[in-house]
Amino acid sequence: MILGTDKSGRIFLASVVACALCVSSVYGQDAKKTGEVLVFAAASMTPVLNPLAEKYEKEKGVKMVISYAASSALAQQIQNGAPAHIFVSADPVWAAKLEETKHASKKADFLGNSLVLIVPAKSGDAIKKPEDLQGDAVEHIAIGDPASVPAGKYAKEALDSLGLWSKLESKFVPGMDVRQVLLYVERGDADAGVVYTTDAKSSEAVRQVAVLDSYLKAPVKYSLVLTILGDTSQEAKDIYTFLLSEDTMKAFEKAGFSRLPGK
Repeated sequence: MILGTDKSGRIFLASVVACALCVSSVYGQDAKKTGEVLVFAAASMTPVLNPLAEKYEKEKGVKMVISYAASSALAQQIQNGAPAHIFVSADPVWAAKLEETKHASKKADFLGNSLVLIVPAKSGDAIKKPEDLQGDAVEHIAIGDPASVPAGKYAKEALDSLGLWSKLESKFVPGMDVRQVLLYVERGDADAGVVYTTDAKSSEAVRQVAVLDSYLKAPVKYSLVLTILGDTSQEAKDIYTFLLSEDTMKAFEKAGFSRLPGK
């Protein structure tokens, strides 16, 4: 069972708060009682984590019940008592916050990604580089909300470095997570958007036109957290180990994620 997605893997615009309240009554404190492990994951993990969860259930008989949303929202829900066993954050800051507030039992540097500019696949060549976003033909640019979505925070940083943020601000269409940003561009509701390369690769409805990594102060980096609750469950600890395994890393690389130095 995968929470937070429809059959195509897109994110429902459902409340993370409501989700956390629902699962708390179902999963309680012990994964052994349900045979299921609750994973809170950054929305950008959707294309690769869903099939990995299905594969794991077939092989091990343990379900990964996954709730996708912006990393900030998920971290705050864990801090407020949501019974997640594992947390995958697209921003190391939120993983660190869980450590600081004693909600994390174990934390690991996990994966890398790239920040990219995308356009609808069938659009013309009006947008080839970030500076082209200033053109009159570009009316809407989808980005994650910089206040709460890691991809949006990275987008603001890159566009600030290019001197474009203030010039483009009136065109921005904020998304609640990076998959919603992707959806806006897929549907043509936005002329362009800023997502991760893994999101771009997961959709035939968009084209990647520029990589923005060189405009960031630090590379995009994901963290993996075993929560305090997860540390009480052998099933959760096994999944934490599985996500860091060599075979799993190869699956992430195939989807467009990158290994961090030393991994």
